[in-house]
Amino acid sequence: MTRWIWLAAVLLLAAAGAWYYQAVARPGPILQVVGETVRQGELTLAPIRLRNRSYRFLPTYVAGEEGRLFAPLDHERPDGRTVELHLLRFAPSSNDAHGWPTVVLVDGPSDTAVGFASGATFDFIQALRGVGEVIVLDQRGSRYSEPFLECPGTYAFPVDEPNTVERRGPLFAAYVRQCIRAWAGTNLGLFTPRDTAHDIEDVRRALGAERINLVAVGEGTRAALDYLRLYPNRAEQAVMVGAQAPNQADVLPADVEAVLDRVATAIATDVTVGRAFPDLRSAVDDLVAEVERAPVTVNVPAGGETVEVVLGAYDVISYVIFALRDRDRIATLPRVLAAMQVGDFRELAGLALPSRSDNRIATLAQIAVDCSGKNAPERADRLAEQVPASPLGNYVNLVRMAACPIWPAALLPASYRDPVLSATPTLFVSGTWDIDTPPENINEILDGFLSAWTLSIDGATHRDLLTGSPQIAEAVTAFLRGDTPAADSIVLTPIRFAGL
Repeated sequence: MTRWIWLAAVLLLAAAGAWYYQAVARPGPILQVVGETVRQGELTLAPIRLRNRSYRFLPTYVAGEEGRLFAPLDHERPDGRTVELHLLRFAPSSNDAHGWPTVVLVDGPSDTAVGFASGATFDFIQALRGVGEVIVLDQRGSRYSEPFLECPGTYAFPVDEPNTVERRGPLFAAYVRQCIRAWAGTNLGLFTPRDTAHDIEDVRRALGAERINLVAVGEGTRAALDYLRLYPNRAEQAVMVGAQAPNQADVLPADVEAVLDRVATAIATDVTVGRAFPDLRSAVDDLVAEVERAPVTVNVPAGGETVEVVLGAYDVISYVIFALRDRDRIATLPRVLAAMQVGDFRELAGLALPSRSDNRIATLAQIAVDCSGKNAPERADRLAEQVPASPLGNYVNLVRMAACPIWPAALLPASYRDPVLSATPTLFVSGTWDIDTPPENINEILDGFLSAWTLSIDGATHRDLLTGSPQIAEAVTAFLRGDTPAADSIVLTPIRFAGL
């Protein structure tokens, strides 16, 4: 009898293993078309099943529609060539969700609606369905749009010399020139935030909606803010998550250092690492100066061989900036820097090696967005003043520094860089640890808004602005329903720093 029990148990385990492999290890495609494509006015829609990529045990699937809309390539010539916009559409989650459609604009052309709706922000998108239908819109030129401004090839930086802006910038610029040549004959000046602002209006009209709610993230806020200016009566409410105004083209070094100071305070007051590593700012400044004087050579195992990687000051700076963009990496920042202080650069070299080769940009449209505008004069003066005095230099703006001087398209008109004036009720969400769209950006934007609220996420990097706490989605959806925000800040769970 015992033998039969054991045999049944083995068979059950085998069946469970097969089920687990099919359900979890091989859960199927992220997006699957499950029906016939239909036309609804100007929109072409196909029923889909979308899978959440961030599941813990079993994948979660939701029904939706994949949409495509032809919009003018040049909105000043609406009868000319077109671009194909890509979007995902999700129905309201209940009969009580009868608010205006919410159009979500992803974080620049490098992001995609599919990635945004299926990744870490899956739960946020699903929460918005409690307000009404949700449309997640790709920006023109991105992966699922037509044309997709894909860049051929990659660019590399030598491993046997220190990383410097002076050397890396020209290499990146040469790669961008190669991309530009691949798209000769395409007007690259028509893939800007202003064009995307007009695209939002095309989507609103195609939906047949008198008004929309508008949610934009990061670089998408440039187009969204311009939309509020160009179409002042079309958005019922707006939410700007990690705002970047059209006249805030570059990140100011002082704003990055302010984030570094906030992280330094968290480290200094932490019971695990505070006493052993009390001064992050001094550690960064000293390491940058040390490696600037004497570059470090580290032997790194790679593919059965040993590669000598030479590290310079900008390798340290790029690592610090890389770490500040993710709370998990911030958790290891004291440990990695403490190792460097005693001469152990192995972890930095291991990170630097893959970053020296096979680099690419997701789409040339990203450069079109970055190089379509410039800083307001006062901001440009502050940037010029801060860069020489900052130990981090201007590395955070390397892409614009290298690419924009060779960009073939003209800047958008000066009116694009004027302060945005709007009466649309708008919620500005910022993170105190966000170096990509620092919270200081909002201070320059608010003066133009007659009806604005702020929500500060304490301890949030750029990637945590919508995912750091369930309270964020609750606050955003409540605002889109017309409620006044109940609080102006949300505090994230403190980081658990790795021991030294």
